[in-house]
Amino acid sequence: MSLAACGLTARSGPTYSAILSPPPNERVYDVIEISASTIRPYTFGARSRSDATGASARPDQFGIAPGDVLNIVIFERSDGGLFAPASTGGSNFPGVRVDEGGAVTLPYAGRVQVARLTLAQAAARITGALTGTAVDPRVHVQLASSAHHSVLVSGEVRTPGRVTLLDGPLTVLDAVARAGGPTQPAQALDAVIYSQQASPRRLPYLELLSQPSLRLAAGDQVILEPNEKRLLVMGSVLRPGLQTMTFSRMSMLDALGTAGGLNDSRADPAGVFVFRPTGGTAAQPTVFHLDMSRGESMLLAHSFAVLPNDILYVSNAPVWEAQKVVAPFIHLLSLSTSAASIGGL
Repeated sequence: MSLAACGLTARSGPTYSAILSPPPNERVYDVIEISASTIRPYTFGARSRSDATGASARPDQFGIAPGDVLNIVIFERSDGGLFAPASTGGSNFPGVRVDEGGAVTLPYAGRVQVARLTLAQAAARITGALTGTAVDPRVHVQLASSAHHSVLVSGEVRTPGRVTLLDGPLTVLDAVARAGGPTQPAQALDAVIYSQQASPRRLPYLELLSQPSLRLAAGDQVILEPNEKRLLVMGSVLRPGLQTMTFSRMSMLDALGTAGGLNDSRADPAGVFVFRPTGGTAAQPTVFHLDMSRGESMLLAHSFAVLPNDILYVSNAPVWEAQKVVAPFIHLLSLSTSAASIGGL
């Protein structure tokens, strides 16, 4: 019976005082009291308003690279020349590929170096190669396709692959849409943006939706990665356990709501804690304490941002702890009284 009583009085977690007042030589975390004067660093930060990871060049400013495909039109001033006149649309040379050496080969012009030139510069160089052969030649160069002037979209999208920048500036949302859109709910995804002009960035996809003008540059890469964020809710709540963060920004009040709220018969509203294994204002783990018996506690809990891997803990009320100690003895006394009554019969 003694062993049974010990099992009945076992605690489900640390007490209020054990968390706030551990022995000095056993303190391995900072304790921060959540109040109106301390909560600001732990609220939801202002959203980034950056408009671009890089500036997308206009198609006529693209530098031509080996492997690019050009559409070239050459025309002369009058009939009877080597090429058709402008009045008939000129002589068209579609799908001219820039070779590994960075040159294109055209009739009467021969092999012309165009790598690293803009489209206008390439047209001028081809014109120069035809001078003396054609009569007052004119050249127009258009970029038909280019792996160098595109972005790569991969991960949790329906049709991963390259998306061209030839049609004009491209935002991250545009690129994802052209790749078929995401395959999972927005709240379960992160967008990782690799840029040649800036450090890699990771954004919750829901936050990305609030930045529709975030642009990409040639060579950038966008990867949609699943990132289901979770936190642990323990102690005197109705549904303790591992909880999925269904919102990109989740408050302490949201987390308590997903766990069914405080258990009215057991919870100590003055003992609500958030254990943050890493982070906080100090170099060691941090424990945040909120006294939810205070009038402003709901507003504070609504503003306090919980993070993935946080542990939310609600301690038992002292009266509940006392009841757990007394209950086994009342149970034993009841059994003894019943046995005596039966024996007397």
